Amino acid sequence: MKADSGNIRLSATDLANHLGCHHLTSLDLAVAVGTRSAPMWHSPDLWVLQERGFEHEKAYLKHLAAQGMAIVDLRDSGDDERAAAETSAAMKRGMDVIAQATLANGRWFGRADTVAPS
Repeated sequence: MKADSGNIRLSATDLANHLGCHHLTSLDLAVAVGTRSAPMWHSPDLWVLQERGFEHEKAYLKHLAAQGMAIVDLRDSGDDERAAAETSAAMKRGMDVIAQATLANGRWFGRADTVAPS
C-alpha cells in the first residue's frame, strides 16, 4: 500500500493481507499516509529467501531463453509508469515471456512473477 498524491495505491498483497486481518489494513494505511512508522524489526533470514527467489527467477529465465522464447525483462525498469507502458507494449508485440510484468488499473498496481506459456 502506498499513498501517492493523495491517492492510495493497492496491490494483491494488500488484498490478501486484508482478507487475513482487517486490522492490518488500518495499520498499513497509517504507515502509507505517514501517521505511523513502519515496524523496524525484520526477519534475519529474509534476505536468504529473497536471494533464493532472485536466483530461481534468473535460472528460469535462462531456461526459457534456451528454449528460444522471446523474453522482455522488466526486473530493473524502476519507474512504475514506464514499466507499465513497457509491459503493455510487450504484450502488444506478443512476447513469449515478460519478467516482472507491471500491471495497473485505477488504484490497483502490481508486478507479476515471470510466466511463460504452457
